[in-house]
Amino acid sequence: PACVLVGFAFMFIQMAGYYHSEEIERMTYTIAVVPAVFNPVLTLYFIHPYRKIVANLIPYRTSSFNKERST
Repeated sequence: PACVLVGFAFMFIQMAGYYHSEEIERMTYTIAVVPAVFNPVLTLYFIHPYRKIVANLIPYRTSSFNKERST
């Protein structure tokens, strides 16, 4: 995944001695957290029973609502 590659690039920059700062070190670990955050969200969306529950919790607008707003 792209998040892992960016983390490796930041780590390589630090270990090779090109540039070293606390901000890059923090970014390395922050970027590694991104897939761990999105994995449960995607699981809830792509597993059908969970998708139905989430769809019932989040209100959505139908096409009839959009037609009324446009007039």
